Amino acid sequence: ALLRRAGTVATNQGESDPIMALGKARQFLRQQAGLLALDDPDDSLTLEKQTLDKLNTRHLKFKQTIGDVPVWGKEIIVHLDAGGEVYQLNGSYLPDGFNVATVPSLSEVDAIEAVKAELGGRVLNSPQASLLVYHDENTAPVLAWQVNARPSLREWFYYFVDATDGSIIHRVNNIHHGSVASSTGKNLFGDTVSFNSWQQDGNYFLLDPTFPLNDVSSDYDPVRNGLNSKGDTIVLDANNTESDLYFITNASNAPTGWDPTAVSVMQNAKIVYDYYLSTHNRKSLDNNNMNLQSIVRFGQNMANAFWNGQFMVYGDGDGKILGPLASCLDVAAHEMTHGVIQHSANLIYENQSGALNESFADVFAILIDDDDWLLGEDCTLASPGYTRSMQNPNSGLTYQPKTFSDYRNLPNTEDGDWGGVHINSGIPNHAFYLTAQEIGRPDTGKIYYRALTTYLTSSSTFIDAREALEQSATDLFGNNSAQHRAVSAAWAEVEVTGESSASRPTVTDPVDGAELLVYLRPADQQVTSADLYRQTVSESFNGYDAASDLGPLNSVPVLPTTPSVITDQSGTYISYVGTDLNLYVIQPGENAVNKPASDSGTIRTAAISPNGRYIAWTSALASDDAIHVVDLSNSSSADYRIELPTYQQESTSQAATVRFADSLNFDYTSEKIVFDVLLCTSLPDNQCQAALDTGYNFWSIGTLDIAAGGKFSFPFPSQSPTVSLGYPKFASNNNFVSIMDVVSYDTETGLFDSGAYTYNFETQTLAPVARLSSASQEFYTSPSFWGGDNYATFAYPDLERARYVAARVAVSQETDWTGSGNAIELNPNYTITPTMHRAGVRVVNRDLQLSRTQLDFGNVAQGNSKAMALTLSNTGNSDIEINNISITNDYFRHNGTNGRLPRGATMDITVTFEPGDAKDYAANLIIDSSGDPGTLSVSLSGSNPQGSGSVGNGSSGGGGGTPLALLFVLAAVAIRRFTGCRR
Repeated sequence: ALLRRAGTVATNQGESDPIMALGKARQFLRQQAGLLALDDPDDSLTLEKQTLDKLNTRHLKFKQTIGDVPVWGKEIIVHLDAGGEVYQLNGSYLPDGFNVATVPSLSEVDAIEAVKAELGGRVLNSPQASLLVYHDENTAPVLAWQVNARPSLREWFYYFVDATDGSIIHRVNNIHHGSVASSTGKNLFGDTVSFNSWQQDGNYFLLDPTFPLNDVSSDYDPVRNGLNSKGDTIVLDANNTESDLYFITNASNAPTGWDPTAVSVMQNAKIVYDYYLSTHNRKSLDNNNMNLQSIVRFGQNMANAFWNGQFMVYGDGDGKILGPLASCLDVAAHEMTHGVIQHSANLIYENQSGALNESFADVFAILIDDDDWLLGEDCTLASPGYTRSMQNPNSGLTYQPKTFSDYRNLPNTEDGDWGGVHINSGIPNHAFYLTAQEIGRPDTGKIYYRALTTYLTSSSTFIDAREALEQSATDLFGNNSAQHRAVSAAWAEVEVTGESSASRPTVTDPVDGAELLVYLRPADQQVTSADLYRQTVSESFNGYDAASDLGPLNSVPVLPTTPSVITDQSGTYISYVGTDLNLYVIQPGENAVNKPASDSGTIRTAAISPNGRYIAWTSALASDDAIHVVDLSNSSSADYRIELPTYQQESTSQAATVRFADSLNFDYTSEKIVFDVLLCTSLPDNQCQAALDTGYNFWSIGTLDIAAGGKFSFPFPSQSPTVSLGYPKFASNNNFVSIMDVVSYDTETGLFDSGAYTYNFETQTLAPVARLSSASQEFYTSPSFWGGDNYATFAYPDLERARYVAARVAVSQETDWTGSGNAIELNPNYTITPTMHRAGVRVVNRDLQLSRTQLDFGNVAQGNSKAMALTLSNTGNSDIEINNISITNDYFRHNGTNGRLPRGATMDITVTFEPGDAKDYAANLIIDSSGDPGTLSVSLSGSNPQGSGSVGNGSSGGGGGTPLALLFVLAAVAIRRFTGCRR
């Protein structure tokens, strides 16, 4: 999904005209075509509908097409503020680059016959087919027939038939079962309800042609000719079948002659309709006075209700779990809201979008039947007396998760509940409850209705829903309003965090090579020194082989700190810190030589970047609170003093004191460092002093972004002193996931809980990889990822052998980077600070290219302007941050945007020249980024033929790097030169 800010607020009221709004939206899409990866948005995006809401903002929904063929589930919404300026774009679409045929080999008739054969000939009506392009995350786009088939009143499917070979690609279930919803059907309890009926041929029919639209014509004959196309309400009787429908009649129109079940349905339908009309000004389910049609007594003792795309259908209940479903107001509200959803966001009924479909139906059921937070409490017979709870989704007839860490990844099949649509809906349900508890149901209802009808699209996910609700709260009540804060807090509490998928970082490709386990073995009982070893392991590990375990490799005793490993075309190099506090580098082999990279005797920990350009190190001086970085490309050094945010400890009036950093690890781009740092917090009874045994000391983690000029970030600013985090390392193929030790101390039991965890910086989620049993001492496992990020190695404390041993555990990226399965032992020897490294050559390519390096606008008269375009392309294998785009004088302007440019993406930039009274103009368009080169410049020139004088330009810079081959030449010189330097 894409959710992006654009443009500025203007006051051109003429843009409120729908034609002008369409032109503005089209212009914006053309300008963003490169960013969207759409060659011709005018051709591939077809306007589906345009709406103007109460805030005088317009919303234009575009359906994606290839040729004239629509793409299934792919829509983009462009939002214009009251001044007619684009302020947001969101949706889901298919980028250009796929070669999809638009002429079917299979006929429509043959596609329908294929579906009939799949259903064994069971069809309630003649199926209808339409041509589209089908695409999901697991398949390439393919031309297909979408066949709309109803085998029975209980079933309604969309079949997708390959338009080339006639195979069934996919099936979507469109029956929205209530799954046990809750409500009050008062007529089943003996209450009197007033309603209109239809008298004809000596009978009274449970049919109201005056509601929701009073437009009865003189020739209206529903018994023989059917209902009006819109505006009628009717309740029909299936008479305990699944195929037959009968009018519900009363020969005398006496109060006792009407079926109480049917009257309850009639009443509930009107209550739901009135809610949508009075609260949201919505006229029936489709906002166009759609007929309200219901069926009662469907099937034999069916304990369910559902929306089948045209009817609300109710079972009688089984008498054990559920009573008559028609008695429940919130069942009616839930099923009718499925109709509202179908005619607004039309959330696809599978996976997260399907769970949102169910959740929004529950939300409005609770808003309409608003006396509690329960669903189905008035028609549920079995314990606990309700079907679902918004307050506690874990309860109810069936378990539902209430936080995203408990999300159930189920198959997209009928047995898998179409990806868990009725199960995972508990997560957004609980977010609604938390929001409504904070700000009340009326405001919450307005926010949810706006999100549903304005921002959500058919493929929306949970994160999309959060952003849609936050934006809706901002639209209605203002940014950072109580309502906006409540929405954000609620979704954060259910652990739906991060940004929409369009702005997330990408994962780079793994390198090929052998997996190496580099580790230290203690050389003495006190573990004050160690020896260096390197073991070759494989994913198909069949047991420890001493022949693959080489060492000792070191020529001097090793300080027990984490070694660093890098590989280039000339081989693999390992660096370590000796007990003499100097850095050494070795290339293992028969004639391996340990080469010193420093001689100052002040280094405690160090790490070398994967590309060999940087050496980061910490000082052995306890008072040194900096991370030092040597840049071997120019023999320069920078000392980054660690500074915490002032809100480090919310429970005290003082920020934590930084003692020193320890473990260092570079990401795969060689631009970011993740580290642990010893902090101290003071309380009145124990103040932090220079001595390390004063104050309350604990370890935390942070990141240092070298490319961003030494920017620090701390993911746990309010960490408790009873929790310590240590030995962090980035994933091998991304820099938004790290693995680390987490140790927590229970002040009541006096026990420590230790283990290896992953942390996702984007989603802010901590996930267990290997948990150790509670113990009276703390354990640090120094975990690290394998080259494919599918395994992690850690030092496991074997208490029987009184040593740490190296173990491996699988890591599942599909389940939030959690450990999976049992750990296996890799090495029986005493192992500390194990570090995994895949010995392959990684080339991080951040090529940033411009389609043009010069724009000459020629002669432009004063008062006129001229626009020219260029394209910025990320042709590398890693994301690039566009930090700034600027022009060196004001007579040229551009529409480029800062932010992440994903690998393979492009940005179209339009530069406009508007001269003043001078004659000649020159300027530079300067693009600063993390790409290569770091600075790009485009020469701009233009003239005003009637002007005089000139306006000059500015200048631009560049960037470069150093190969690993220079490491041994420059390292010793650089570290000797800069050791101990402080900023």
